[in-house]
Amino acid sequence: MSENKLDLIFKAYDIRGIFRETLTPEIAYKIGYAYAEFVESEKIIIGHDGRLSNKEMLNAVASGIKKNNKSILYIGTVPTDVVYSLSGLNQLPGLIIRTEGAGRGVSELQWEVDHLTKLWKSIKTETKSQDSPFLIYQESDITIRALNIVSSVAITLAEALKQNQCL
Repeated sequence: MSENKLDLIFKAYDIRGIFRETLTPEIAYKIGYAYAEFVESEKIIIGHDGRLSNKEMLNAVASGIKKNNKSILYIGTVPTDVVYSLSGLNQLPGLIIRTEGAGRGVSELQWEVDHLTKLWKSIKTETKSQDSPFLIYQESDITIRALNIVSSVAITLAEALKQNQCL
């Protein structure tokens, strides 16, 4: 029996695939259209990560949503938890386009899903017990963010050099 190709990309909490292999712009368009059909809201929040490769997928998903006569509240480049927060606060469905998990193992990606699910639950709980307005998200200090980026680039570079047998 052949495997259903949708089983390769649809997971319990998200949709994941290899860009242009298991997850193409055509499939992303259909997902956007189906998502718009599924949700009752006339407006859908969309954010994305900062990777350059997200633009094509973002456009495809957005086109599918618009084709289904829904509007988009585009929030730009944001962390995933900002989409969760704005979705909850505005009572609107939302999604984020993240285009790469290259080099990450399943356990690392699962950790991120678990972490974000826990964060979302804590935000939902907190919004019920706080008076508006209140801070729901704050980026790390710029020094910490810069160190994270530098260490991530250094690790990625070292891995690339090892793969090409330069180290």
